[in-house]
Amino acid sequence: MKEFSKQLLLTIAAIILSNSVLSARTDEQKTARHELRTQLSQFAKNSVFPSLHQWKSQLDRAMQPEDLIALNTLRQRASDLRKQAKTAMKSMHESWKNEDYAMLKSSRESLKTIKQDRDNLFAELKPIAIKYKETLKTIGETAKPKVAEWKEKGREIVKSWAESHPEMAGKARGFKGGFLSHLGGGDKKVAVARFMLWNGDENIIDEMDQEQFKPTPPQNENEGSLEPTNYPNPFGTNTSINFSLPKNDKVSLKVYDLNGNIIETLADGSELSAGEHSYNFSPNTPSGTYFYRLETSEGSTQKTMEFVK
Repeated sequence: MKEFSKQLLLTIAAIILSNSVLSARTDEQKTARHELRTQLSQFAKNSVFPSLHQWKSQLDRAMQPEDLIALNTLRQRASDLRKQAKTAMKSMHESWKNEDYAMLKSSRESLKTIKQDRDNLFAELKPIAIKYKETLKTIGETAKPKVAEWKEKGREIVKSWAESHPEMAGKARGFKGGFLSHLGGGDKKVAVARFMLWNGDENIIDEMDQEQFKPTPPQNENEGSLEPTNYPNPFGTNTSINFSLPKNDKVSLKVYDLNGNIIETLADGSELSAGEHSYNFSPNTPSGTYFYRLETSEGSTQKTMEFVK
C-alpha cells in the first residue's frame, strides 16, 4: 500500500511538472508572438501607412465630390463587413468547439451572406475604379517598388525573429501568407479594390495579425505544427494548408467533411523532410465547414476551415 501511494504521488508530481513545463512553454510562445506582432505593427506604422495615406489622399483629391461621397460610403460598408466576418468566424470556431452544429450552420450562412455582400460591394466599386483608372495606374506605378521593399523588409523582420526564437520555427507562416498579401500580393484587381476601400484605419493590420498569430493549445513537441491554420480562412476557391516538421517523418494529411467522409488525400504516408511544408486545397464541393487531419509518427492534429463559394 505504501509503495502504491509512493508511486501515485510520483505520478501526480510528474503530471504537475509536465503541466508546468507546458504552461511555461506556452507563455514563452505568447511572448514571442507578441514580440513579432509589435515589430510588424511598428514597421507598418512607420513605413507602410504613411505611403498608403499619401496615395489615398492622391486618389481622393482626383475624385469629383459626388464620387468621393459614394466611395466613402463603400469604405464604411467594407469596414462593417470585416467586423461582421470576424464575429461570424469567432462564432463558428466556438460552435465547432462546443459541438453546437445549429450555431455552426447559422455562422456558415452568415459568412455566405457576408461574401455575397462583399461581391455586391465590389460590383458597385467597379465603375468608380474604371472612371479613375489613370489615377490608380499612376499610384500603382509608384507603389510597385515600394511594395517590393516592404515585402523584403517584412521577410527580414520575420527571419531575424525566427533566428532569435528557433523554438517557434514555422510559426510565422501566417505573416507570410496574410500580411504580405495585403501589401499587394495575389489578384491585382482585388489589391486595387482593397486599396480603394481602405478607410485609413491603421488598426486593420493589427487585428489581422492578432487572428493569424492566435495562440493554440500546446502540442506534443514531436508533432507537426499546424499553427496558424490554413490561409486564407474562410476561402472561396483555394487555400494553403501549412505545417512544419521538427524531424523527417511519414505524414498523412487528409481533408474530411462534417460526416467524416474523406474529401481529398493530400499526403498518404509520404516521407517528408524536417522543415516547412505547404499543400494547396481546391475543393470541387459545396460550401461548408471541413476539417483536415495531420498524422505523424507521434500522433495527430486536427483543424477546421470554412469554404464559402
